[in-house]
Amino acid sequence: MPGRTVTCTAQRQTPAKLSTIDRFEGSLPRRLTLALASGALLAMAAAAILIIWHESATRVVGADGYKTLLQFLLVVVLGGGVSLLYQAFNRQAEQRAERLKLAEDRATAIREIRQRYLAELVVLYNAVKRARRLLRARAQIHTTAGDGKLRVVTYDEQLQLLLDAQLSLELMIRNVNAEGEVFHGVPELVLFLKSTEEYLRELVTEYETVMPRVPSGTTEIPTPPKLADFIGPYEHSEFRPDFIRPVQAAMAAVQSLITAPQP
Repeated sequence: MPGRTVTCTAQRQTPAKLSTIDRFEGSLPRRLTLALASGALLAMAAAAILIIWHESATRVVGADGYKTLLQFLLVVVLGGGVSLLYQAFNRQAEQRAERLKLAEDRATAIREIRQRYLAELVVLYNAVKRARRLLRARAQIHTTAGDGKLRVVTYDEQLQLLLDAQLSLELMIRNVNAEGEVFHGVPELVLFLKSTEEYLRELVTEYETVMPRVPSGTTEIPTPPKLADFIGPYEHSEFRPDFIRPVQAAMAAVQSLITAPQP
């Protein structure tokens, strides 16, 4: 029996960086910047008053006191305020750059998640088509009486692979619903996936009903109706509208999100 290769790798594994981005606090509060700017302006105004009225100020505080007070306003208050204001603007610039980087990281993480889902859909799509072709080529038995029969071994092998694909689609639907913003903008995606999953589930349900009734040692069985449709003429089967079209629409929807311009 061939190994089972249909697995769902597109789990709900949104990178931790997304939650880190969500917790980013933002820029330096405006009040602090305004306070620093106001302090610097007040220091400049006070120094200007001292310079203009230096004679009166000298008489009040003395020559040494006037010089000390002017140095304090110009060097300590004004210089320190300007230095702090410069540092505050630098911090704001750094935070803006950090927010831009985090936004880019978020966009990259979301794009990678979408690419994983698209790759998983392609794998599932190809696995189902491969199973159909192998059933048509190796399981069908055309009798002279015109009634269709199947080789039990091949039917059993390929339906187990379809079962894997159906279970993977079930998991994918739950994960897409849980991803939130990752698939925002294509609400029809889940509907497309459900259509494909339901079609495969009908085949699997029929398989679960048929196989327990097959007597031990039996090599051939009549072709069940759901499987007969699955491996029948493509143009007139339910396989085309219930699986092929919705899964292709789902892949196109995810691809449109991947290639869409980032906001």
